[in-house]
Amino acid sequence: MATGTEQGEVDIPKPDAGFAFKAEMFVMNILLGYAKVFIGIGVLILLGALVVGQYQNWYRQNQRNTSAVAAGVERDVKAALLAALPEGDRAQAQRYGLGVIDLMRVVPEVDDGVRAELVKGAEGWMAAARDGQGTAASEAAARAAEIYRRLGMAAEQRAALELASDTGGAAAKLGAELNLAALDLDEGSVESAASRLRAVMDAKAGYLSERAALDLGAAYEHADRNGDAIAVYQQFATLFPGSARAEEAQARLTKLLGSGG
Repeated sequence: MATGTEQGEVDIPKPDAGFAFKAEMFVMNILLGYAKVFIGIGVLILLGALVVGQYQNWYRQNQRNTSAVAAGVERDVKAALLAALPEGDRAQAQRYGLGVIDLMRVVPEVDDGVRAELVKGAEGWMAAARDGQGTAASEAAARAAEIYRRLGMAAEQRAALELASDTGGAAAKLGAELNLAALDLDEGSVESAASRLRAVMDAKAGYLSERAALDLGAAYEHADRNGDAIAVYQQFATLFPGSARAEEAQARLTKLLGSGG
């Protein structure tokens, strides 16, 4: 029996050409209506990439410039220190390529002329650090701080360490804070030192944090605050499990507990 379709076949309606046209126009209207938005987003992405690229280029150039200035300062200070050595020692120091810090250990006496060169060098490193950013600037400030420390210029040393802390990354900041804590202790500021050391300790940054914990315990011991020192040493094993310095912390703890705390 004949019908519109053979028995068992499915009658699939033909697509509505008008509906397809309307759908296409709907999509086109959306695209055209938001074209400015899409173009704006694309422009912002391109501008963002350009800004990031320019900043990275500036940062790399800044690092190179800072390093170049710091190297020039190093060269001048090193020449002054070498000149202060006896001829035989000078030749040996040059052979081993000793830097400024090592040369300061072997120079027998820092006279006024050498001291003036060291101060000039420290000021040069500070200027490089102020004009720079990142690791190179932090290292320059740290070098200045070491010169000031060896010359007994505490106020200048503190300023250099604070600059090193402000310009460097996380590790440089923690290292500077350790040295600032040591300076605080030299000046009798136990609470200020303890605050810095505890912050470094709580950062759980490996060696620096472990050293901060041991320094904090020692600071409390020297201040006759054995209870606080015991608490720090007891906390050491929890904060730094498996540390190579755990034995030292335990030895200090055992000694304090054995003395009655």
